[in-house]
Amino acid sequence: MTWWTITSVTFSLDILQSPVYLGRENVQIVFEIETKFINNMDSTKRKLTSSESSEENSKKSRNQLINSFENLSNDLFYEIYDYLEGLDICVAFSNLNARFQQLITCSTNRYKIILNYSTTKKLFWNYSKKIKQQIYSISFQSPKSSINEFFSIDYSYNNLQSIFIEDIKKNQLISLLNHLRDLSCLYLLNIKSGDSFEDLNEIYQLIFSLPKLKSNKLSLYGDEHTISIPISNNPQLSPITYLQIAHSYTFDELSALLSYTPSLRHLNLSHSSKYDSDIEDISPMNLNELIHLSIFSSDLDFDEFQFFIELIHSKLQILHVNFLKQDIRFLHAHRWQKLLLENFSQLQKFSLCYREPGYGDNYPIYDGELNQFVSP
Repeated sequence: MTWWTITSVTFSLDILQSPVYLGRENVQIVFEIETKFINNMDSTKRKLTSSESSEENSKKSRNQLINSFENLSNDLFYEIYDYLEGLDICVAFSNLNARFQQLITCSTNRYKIILNYSTTKKLFWNYSKKIKQQIYSISFQSPKSSINEFFSIDYSYNNLQSIFIEDIKKNQLISLLNHLRDLSCLYLLNIKSGDSFEDLNEIYQLIFSLPKLKSNKLSLYGDEHTISIPISNNPQLSPITYLQIAHSYTFDELSALLSYTPSLRHLNLSHSSKYDSDIEDISPMNLNELIHLSIFSSDLDFDEFQFFIELIHSKLQILHVNFLKQDIRFLHAHRWQKLLLENFSQLQKFSLCYREPGYGDNYPIYDGELNQFVSP
């Protein structure tokens, strides 16, 4: 690896694209289709309606409009369905006629479901049972007390690939994870909660037992979490390749967690303020498949970070680091150069964001001194 200069201090955080996200371009496509269709309807109506008082002409106009709608291809409706939420599709199309009922229940269709504050239990159960085997993504945005009322996982959701949970209680999450093992296609699980979880041992044991899971994010608030999980000696390890840990942990807890994920390729860490007295006691972490590492920390100084990063044995290609800490050593370019050249010879991209608490983004990082990251 040859050393390079950094002309700007940047930070980029890679995340998995959510299947429930609708990009602006996609929405515009739907609107464009709708606009063209409405314009065609208006044009047809103007041509056919020679007199507003003519009931016969009005009837003909309505019939032709219906015929125009019916003449749209199934493939066009399938494309429109890709941009809509599953329950909305059922409500809008299922009662039109037999053709649309068949389109909705076509086995090749896949639907994303969003359960939010406006979703009623009756609405969900009326329609979800018709498309259960076609649901590929479920996002829980409803109050955490109602999750179990809406949803009971079983093997019949045999095409469910991703689950997003905005808020959930610990006992509900444990119950849910116990049932997720019945899903043969689940590869993505994102969990966010403000509930008190305390020991996360059981949570992670259940997550690592999911046979097809490739991506996991666990985001928890507060600093009261502990992870009493032991180092893995089980040959049946997790297939996870993307892991985002967005809660407090110590480095020995992290080392134990990573012993369950030998296939890990992308690791995203948010190390919050939690006293870590054991950093010098942990063993090296052999992550042979790891190529992408992102770290945010508000309490590590440079020496602690250096000790930690040197314990990671990998073929790292991308490194993003983001520090909210008053420690000028993070701005010593020659230390970064030495650290990265000696430990990550295959590194292709490195980005650094350094901020001191209490100062904005435009605060000068070198006060009257030469920027060490820019070549003279």
